[in-house]
Amino acid sequence: MQLLPISDYLIVSPLETEDYTDGGVLLAQHVESAVVMGIVIAIGPGRYNRKGYLIPTSVRPGQIVFFNQFAGMRFLMFQENLIILREEYVTAYSKTNPFMPFW
Repeated sequence: MQLLPISDYLIVSPLETEDYTDGGVLLAQHVESAVVMGIVIAIGPGRYNRKGYLIPTSVRPGQIVFFNQFAGMRFLMFQENLIILREEYVTAYSKTNPFMPFW
């Protein structure tokens, strides 16, 4: 079964965050960042404006996106945690792999 989002919705697979700092200190749950990273799995076609023109989605599958931890609807499908959220809840996205050094 393939999930296809409608309108400007995205299906995102959240990336796991580290529970320890570089020094080995365990982070409390309230200290963790309110911003979550995830990989876009699927995108909808976009949304329509008031004049009826389609505004396409600006992110593409495979890109890393950043969003608020409380945004979207979380669910479990095929033993994988997924999130469906609107494109407007994405605060930033990466055109390149953020895990590679910048130099």
